Amino acid sequence: MDPAASQLLKLMDEESIRLVLDPLEFKSKDWVFLVINDSASRVSSGGCHWSLLVYSPLLVHGFYLDSLNSSPNFSGAITLCNKLCTYLGVSFVDIKLPNVIKQNNGYDCGIFCMMINPTKCIHPIVYWGQSEEYVFLSIKVANANVDSIVINQEDFMFSAMGTGADGVNKYEFSMSYYLPIIPEESRYVVTSLSVNVKLRKELKDSWSRLTLGNQRLPWVRPDFDRYQFNDSDLENNEEECLNVNVVHPSKEERDKHNAEQMMLIDAEEWEAFLNLIKNPLTIYLFLFNVIQFAGYLYVCGALVYGLMQYKEVHKIPFYEWIIDRLVFVQILSILEPLHASLGWIRGGSALPSVFQLFGRSLVLFCIVLPHAEFHSASTTYWLFFSWSLIEVVRYPYYILSLLSFQNGLITYLRHTLGIILYPIGFICEGKLIIRSLPSLVESRKFCLELPNPANVSFDFTTFLQIYIFSMSFGLYYNMRHLYLRRRKIIGPRPIKGADQMGYFSFVPFLRSLVRGSNMKNLSTTTSTIKKKYVDNRSSLPKLN
Repeated sequence: MDPAASQLLKLMDEESIRLVLDPLEFKSKDWVFLVINDSASRVSSGGCHWSLLVYSPLLVHGFYLDSLNSSPNFSGAITLCNKLCTYLGVSFVDIKLPNVIKQNNGYDCGIFCMMINPTKCIHPIVYWGQSEEYVFLSIKVANANVDSIVINQEDFMFSAMGTGADGVNKYEFSMSYYLPIIPEESRYVVTSLSVNVKLRKELKDSWSRLTLGNQRLPWVRPDFDRYQFNDSDLENNEEECLNVNVVHPSKEERDKHNAEQMMLIDAEEWEAFLNLIKNPLTIYLFLFNVIQFAGYLYVCGALVYGLMQYKEVHKIPFYEWIIDRLVFVQILSILEPLHASLGWIRGGSALPSVFQLFGRSLVLFCIVLPHAEFHSASTTYWLFFSWSLIEVVRYPYYILSLLSFQNGLITYLRHTLGIILYPIGFICEGKLIIRSLPSLVESRKFCLELPNPANVSFDFTTFLQIYIFSMSFGLYYNMRHLYLRRRKIIGPRPIKGADQMGYFSFVPFLRSLVRGSNMKNLSTTTSTIKKKYVDNRSSLPKLN
């Protein structure tokens, strides 16, 4: 079924659902494939994830296939199954959850739905027309390799491999005629662009439609160049048109209608928001992000306040102010890779989070905390400042995304600040590790000497030397990840129009600059095209 039809069935009441399913002869189908979306609005588009529900009206079984480990679509699938069972007059059965391939990012759910969905019958576009004696079909399959074309007295079957509306595929369809035809006097011809069929009518009469059923087939379209109109129909239509009284709504009626639509959209969005915040997972992630944001905001604010108060970094007692909060939020951040691996957040791979968590924990707990000489160092100050400033922007972005909101400035800073601040943190971390090596060699902290019950030795200083060497590769991976993500969401530069200004479009001055520049480029391009056309107009062949 079309995704829009599945969304309509999910949101309709159980009484109105019959108006949709009865014309489709739903009860006679063997299997029905319904694409489920997590949008809860009846009037506005939305949603951010697709999954697949396979339902059998004959067997009364449902199978839910989702490429994410956890998504809000499952509740929508249960609601839809309940409605289908009520329509069929049977009791509800449990939905089975078979194992499917899982996606590794937050944007390939549609592709996975198509991968999970088995090969389906693809209908070609068919144009039809008629005369008094014949019915003409033009099946739009180019370079067709016909498997079978069966012309019977009451039905028609077609199967061919070729290029159609869905690219190179196998196209098939069958239909029953509105009235019988004469197969012996019917013909077809295969051309490079289409397959043309000429059917001889048994009775010389005008057909009101092509097929026997009342259901309109979406892939069958009238060919007005070869369509016969009855003169009596035209006269009746003319009389009807003369009696039509066209009423144009007034400005007040239009404003009232628009206001009602806006109120309906607001009510739908508010209802969807309430359903979202009632989810226990949403509540947990919201509280987690708020706590992390509050902790890093305190750290960043204390560092900025100290710099404004003391003017010089080495005089600021920042370590005593912030170390307990910083240790708390750093320990709590251990849960972030777990959230990504469980599919609770749409952040793609958990590998960048693991790298960041390991690097920060190593420097904080093994380098800064055990060495008192680093507690008042300017390198430690700027390291903590770069960490906290990144997180002060990142966690509000996560909170807004969790609640399905978006702020242009927060989004822009989220994908821009990291590219500037991560190299600063890299330099500070490397400097602190190098300065700590002499004391670590002398004290042998965090080293595991032989003999010991595990019979394993570990030299922490050697590990740090290898880690410093590998930090450059980690920085390259992280910066490449940040750049590609920024390019995907914001783009490299404005291309056309003020809307392409990205997340600076809220600044009127910059928006006007972009609009003016693009209008100038547009006029230049238009004049170039006109000049090229005028210069080459004389060389164009004349058409008869």
